Amino acid sequence: MWELRRVAAGVAGVEVLSVRRDGSPPTAGTRLVFRVRVDKTASSLFGWQRARSSGCFAQLVRTGSEPSGLERLPCPA
Repeated sequence: MWELRRVAAGVAGVEVLSVRRDGSPPTAGTRLVFRVRVDKTASSLFGWQRARSSGCFAQLVRTGSEPSGLERLPCPA
């Protein structure tokens, strides 16, 4: 569980909000809640434009090889 937090926090633009065990066997996993921030700069007809966006997501990561879907969440204030 802590390894998952360390790896996710090491990605630029990702802020880990919480990590906890979730569910009961056989569907148990680690629920990771995180915020992703993206900054973009692009040229335009009027010069350089900058945009900043962020979103919060939850993902239940299991030990098996099945895919882990993302759930979009409202970001905390």
